[in-house]
Amino acid sequence: MAVINRSDLTCPECGHSVTLEMPNDQCIFFHECTECKKILRPKEGDCCVFCSYGDVVCPPIQAGNDCCSPTSVDETPVRRLDLLGFFCPIPVHETRKAMVEMEIGQVIEVIGDDPETLHDLPALCERIEAKLLSVTEEAGEYTFRIRK
Repeated sequence: MAVINRSDLTCPECGHSVTLEMPNDQCIFFHECTECKKILRPKEGDCCVFCSYGDVVCPPIQAGNDCCSPTSVDETPVRRLDLLGFFCPIPVHETRKAMVEMEIGQVIEVIGDDPETLHDLPALCERIEAKLLSVTEEAGEYTFRIRK
């Protein structure tokens, strides 16, 4: 079976739909609707926004894998960065600074409460070619797990 790499993502809030390319090797945890600006996050039990709101599930799930993240790699954080109470640009700056000191393959856990980090840290990961493993939110605190 051929893997489909495009999916129509539909916002549950306003119904706006957009066709997007899906990455083969990582989950997409957030998507901002261009119409209503709602931030889409995976539904409980889904690994990414494509599995929750797309007309096609993500390529790793299509291929029969349990999730977008490889299971054979150690994802235990070697460092925890507490950025609660700090706002842009501090979380991005401190995360980048901490990652410079890490070895390739190591994982950092970043905790913050600035909603802008939902956009900023995934963008940082893309710029520095790091992999965003997961993002969780509990009581207004966001926890990012990033592999260098």
